[in-house]
Amino acid sequence: MKTRPVQNILVIILCSVVIISVSVLDFLPWWIFLVPVLILGYGLSLLKLKVNGFELGFISGFLIWFGGNLLFDLQYNGFTLFKLAKLVNAPKVLLLIASGMIGGLLTGLALYVGKNIFKDAEPPNPEPSDLEPSGLESVSQARHAMHKRK
Repeated sequence: MKTRPVQNILVIILCSVVIISVSVLDFLPWWIFLVPVLILGYGLSLLKLKVNGFELGFISGFLIWFGGNLLFDLQYNGFTLFKLAKLVNAPKVLLLIASGMIGGLLTGLALYVGKNIFKDAEPPNPEPSDLEPSGLESVSQARHAMHKRK
């Protein structure tokens, strides 16, 4: 699949805007950002953009979750992430990367599923042997041969 870099960047920006705009609504559950990303993927399939849904969703989700947790850590002077790192006995950087990976995986899967869930199933191209009964070239020749046998 040949993709255009401009389309890729546009999809990453759109996906990031969707995630950020939904995350402003604090009263909704944490996973609600997946629904608009799923709808965005469906919109991409309607527009017939040739983009790789999972990769672009993963990149935007990773950047948003990693960046959001880093911003949260900086706002609270590293106290919260330090306590969490101490609780799970892991470095802070590993927690940031792990949260980015989780967000990227969820967003990538949502964009991929949204892009492919309603895709029109194209019928497979039939083999020439399926169309040509007993080696004849056309249906009319097959009918003619059947009438000759009677």
